[in-house]
Amino acid sequence: MMSILSFMLLYVVGIPISTLLHEIGHALGVILCSKERAHVYLGAKILPDSFRVGRIHFHIRWGFFGFCTPQNGSSLTRKQSLGFIAGGPIMTLAVLLFASYLARYLLLMQGYTIFSIAFFI
Repeated sequence: MMSILSFMLLYVVGIPISTLLHEIGHALGVILCSKERAHVYLGAKILPDSFRVGRIHFHIRWGFFGFCTPQNGSSLTRKQSLGFIAGGPIMTLAVLLFASYLARYLLLMQGYTIFSIAFFI
């Protein structure tokens, strides 16, 4: 019974949080490498701003998919685009390393670590 509950918790909470953190990584790549604003979407692209943190605008509705767009993506240089593209996997790797550390102490984090490995790949 506990394993089913753990799986459901991972599926309903872990996947959206991982997706959101991955997209925040892309947004950090944009704002660190350029002067652009970034829009982070979770759930659907047609959502209004939920809130803002600095130059990152969040559009959140609970969902299993997400994406990030720079305010004016066509004006990014090659180096800035590389920062934007690399930000997501770097954040996913950081989450993976943190989850694998916590997996030593929390059984639920073992499943999350496995999911994070698949998400990173």
